[in-house]
Amino acid sequence: MTARPALLAALLVLHAGPAAATANLDCGIDDRAVRFELSGLMGRSGSGAILSFRSELRLVGRGTPRGPTRVVFSQEDVVQRWIVGGRIDIALRRAWSRNGRKGTVTVILRTAVDEEELEAPGTYELIVTQEAPRGGKPPSRTIRGKAGCSLG
Repeated sequence: MTARPALLAALLVLHAGPAAATANLDCGIDDRAVRFELSGLMGRSGSGAILSFRSELRLVGRGTPRGPTRVVFSQEDVVQRWIVGGRIDIALRRAWSRNGRKGTVTVILRTAVDEEELEAPGTYELIVTQEAPRGGKPPSRTIRGKAGCSLG
């Protein structure tokens, strides 16, 4: 009977691998027409997982696409993330509905981590697509600009 607790303890020690280090990930866009914030905890082990995720997009000013003016993204809206070879690239997509219109909002961040691995300047692409009229092509609008992320 005393062998069971010892065996269980040995299995737990063998199963517990090294702790994965994490870093705060903060990304942002502050353009004339686009405000965007993303924050979370990112594993530095290469898995690319983003935990404690929160993100918000606001379209302000003239020249913004017709559609939503504010979008809150959740973890489920992260459709792709690439955290490989000194790059942090993240794609988010969320459906929207406003005043009887529907569509999707996609934000793609492409950044390159600096030598100190603290800053990651880059670009963004915002694509707002509306539901297609019958038999037609879905109208969409794309905005591009500068973005940046920081790791801490």
